[in-house]
Amino acid sequence: MEERIIDRDKRVTLKVTRDGAVDAVEGETAEQEEEEVSFDFPEEETYDDDLVGLTPSQLEDRMRAKKRAEERAREEYAKLMEEGLRLLGEAEYEQAEPLFAQAAIYGCDDGTARKNLWLVRTKNYTTAEALYDEETAREFAASEDEVKAETLSRLGGELKAERARCLAEAEPIRNRYEAKKAERSEAFDANKRYYAVRFFSVLAVFVLLGIACAVSGAYILRVKDNVPLILTVCFAVLTFAAFFAVVYFARKFSVARRYVRENEDPTSTEDGARLNELETRIARISRILGE
Repeated sequence: MEERIIDRDKRVTLKVTRDGAVDAVEGETAEQEEEEVSFDFPEEETYDDDLVGLTPSQLEDRMRAKKRAEERAREEYAKLMEEGLRLLGEAEYEQAEPLFAQAAIYGCDDGTARKNLWLVRTKNYTTAEALYDEETAREFAASEDEVKAETLSRLGGELKAERARCLAEAEPIRNRYEAKKAERSEAFDANKRYYAVRFFSVLAVFVLLGIACAVSGAYILRVKDNVPLILTVCFAVLTFAAFFAVVYFARKFSVARRYVRENEDPTSTEDGARLNELETRIARISRILGE
């Protein structure tokens, strides 16, 4: 309840009821018909739009519910951390990982869960194999600087050695792959041009024969002799044959184009697939190292 002095001889009391109404009452307020409610608004750094328009009692209920939710979150976080640390102590890294991953989501985490998460993923900083996964490498690159510094201080040497090994292995494979790719490319391009010329040639013949068949057929009823009929039948047979030629060369041309596309795909050959794997691994290690 808030009181303000409006006049020297009168005292006006502002009364807030539970339904949110505000009344101004003159005189003493020893006995009130409505139950008075006093409420201290919490001081927060941010402005919460969800609290706009709430009555004091509704706001009080909302804050209590929020406090209970935070308490439950801290309790659940403590349980996850306790079980995760127990499994970590027993070197059960795979079982501990989902517990620390879930605990790291809670806002009450001070960074301990996130730090332990990378500890179990690297099996107590003994191997960096888990970091070579694309999703894990991306997640690590977005982690806190403290977590990355701790992990790299323990595994940075292994990561750099692995990258050097991959670079050494990739170099001869790349040279061999590029040479074979260029050789195949020349043969596949020639094959593609060969069937392209034949496909478009028979397609043009098919169109011309079809036009000729239609034109000769239009003269069947205009003249008295049988020449238009004979020509129409001949053109129809030739058009039918040309159609099969178009289908045949269209298939050959499609296969030739597919060979050209597959030759550009590094995973279509054993050397290309291995080279792609090594280059991907090198890129992930560089991302992890922040380079």
